[in-house]
Amino acid sequence: MRNRAEVWLLLWLLPLLVRIPAAEGQIPGCESSPMQRKTLQNETALCNDRTRAIYYLGSATSSRWMIFLEGGGVCPTLAQCKCRYVQERYQMSSNSSAYGETLCGTDVFDVSDVDNPFREFRHVMLPYCTQDLYIGGNAGEAAGSFDQRTAQECTGPTGPGGEDPGFVYAGSHVFTSMIMELKAVGLSAASEIILAGTSAGALGAMNHARWMQEQFPAATVRLLIDSGWIIDYKTIATRTLFTPYVQRNGQFQRRPACQEIYDGLPCCMSAVCMMERGDIGVPANMSVLIVTSSYDLFMLQLAIQESPGLSRGGFSNMLADYGGAINQTLNAVRSRTASASLIQTRCAQHTYLVSTTLWRSAQLRPAARR
Repeated sequence: MRNRAEVWLLLWLLPLLVRIPAAEGQIPGCESSPMQRKTLQNETALCNDRTRAIYYLGSATSSRWMIFLEGGGVCPTLAQCKCRYVQERYQMSSNSSAYGETLCGTDVFDVSDVDNPFREFRHVMLPYCTQDLYIGGNAGEAAGSFDQRTAQECTGPTGPGGEDPGFVYAGSHVFTSMIMELKAVGLSAASEIILAGTSAGALGAMNHARWMQEQFPAATVRLLIDSGWIIDYKTIATRTLFTPYVQRNGQFQRRPACQEIYDGLPCCMSAVCMMERGDIGVPANMSVLIVTSSYDLFMLQLAIQESPGLSRGGFSNMLADYGGAINQTLNAVRSRTASASLIQTRCAQHTYLVSTTLWRSAQLRPAARR
């Protein structure tokens, strides 16, 4: 039985998920309290191109915090990483005009929405610039070099990778460094912390949930997971995303959850496993709200790419098959996790919650959101 606060949260989120977005270029003002850009002090908390990672901090004074991890996929091969660096550099670097000195909060960070249950929380947004689901283990490599010329040798996502320009994958280090710095500005006295994430950020949040609970034993730590329910449908996720990435980045194996294999995927990359394995994943006593679609657009795009010449009938069968596979995994979690709540839509969509105005421009929005 859910308490009144949880029911209120669910009712507030439902219309938010189907809200019509503002027209391109229409970025609302946030005169009341913009979020301020901060550069991490730790010199080894690095983006892929070895620029220092950043985060945005709201100005509210509160013992309740919401920390939001942005998403943006993953580049499993060196060739794909080089092309992403050329085409979407803000996903791999803090040295981008996309990251201004201030950002406006939207949706869960909207301080002007009187019905927003998170309105008076202290807001933190961590841009995604590490392409590693926030679990990459590289650290202490700030002294290494990065070759801009080599990084921009994009020959196509299936082309030869060539020479590595010096990419680093330090997402876990970036996250933990940010949390340690936030402790000095009030997080250490938090009474409630909501760790939220979308897409890749959702998997990152799940992987850091246990550590957060250990770091803040006096606080209530909760999870808000948006579109991180990635399943290995027809082994597509394993073959096209995670296996090549793990092979290229052995530091993943340092994490206990990455050493366990679940349905073909490392547990740390499977939301189902992270929910079911409370010993290495999300603690069983932690409240979790999962927002997902029966027809996740990101996974459907991968499935279509793997099925050239797919007929209309074949596509309909794929939709039904994928939706059934999603429902099976969600039913398994419902039966095992009494602390989990679920909002499941039937939209062909990937990601619902947008924390700031960063993605209101069509030029900056990740492909899955276009």
